[in-house]
Amino acid sequence: MSTSPKLRQTQVAEFKKLMTIESYLTFVKKYNSTDYANKVGAAQTAIKRIEAQIGHFRQNLSAGDDSQCGLVVEVSDKLARIETMIGLKYLKRADALPKGLAECRFVNNVYQDPMI
Repeated sequence: MSTSPKLRQTQVAEFKKLMTIESYLTFVKKYNSTDYANKVGAAQTAIKRIEAQIGHFRQNLSAGDDSQCGLVVEVSDKLARIETMIGLKYLKRADALPKGLAECRFVNNVYQDPMI
């Protein structure tokens, strides 16, 4: 059974638009069993690269860094104080992500982890 060129083109087009870890995870979930353009492996490699980048970011987090929620103002062992779109907020250091890797969302003033 051959794969439709249209399905392959659609998958390639979606792959080219991936930017956030959320989008890569969604892509892998969507195409894991039907990888028309052989892009799931590349997406999984990108996820591993992003996870390493996140680990490095969290380990070296300091005031002045840009996070997914805004400017990091203060950092302690377990918390980061960040100037967010809704004011200064404390986030667990383990929830801090580099700018651009995920969206920052608050619901009822509570941070929503994008990795869920």
